[in-house]
Amino acid sequence: RAAIKYYYIMFKFAVLVLAIVAVTYARQLGAPENDTDNDNITADTLERILTDAEVHLKVKSIENVQKQVVGGEKYIVEFISGDNHRCTATWVVKQWESQKPMDVHVSCK
Repeated sequence: RAAIKYYYIMFKFAVLVLAIVAVTYARQLGAPENDTDNDNITADTLERILTDAEVHLKVKSIENVQKQVVGGEKYIVEFISGDNHRCTATWVVKQWESQKPMDVHVSCK
């Protein structure tokens, strides 16, 4: 009888630990995620997107690319400009409407 009680307590403990681990490592729904397939956002692609949005910046290098699902795909791109400023560009692509980026915003430090 004591052994059954012990195994029951250990089972409850194991379930609790599993639940905590699952919650800790679960992706947050809707949160920006690193775009591991960021080969499609090159410096040339980013410059073209910025030029189309009438933002005239040269792109020296891309530091980080993230994507977020928000009524389309929102891109968050951190890059170094031609004059060595750290910048962030964001835009949304709604593939069912247009391939062109919409709501392009850029800020530099």
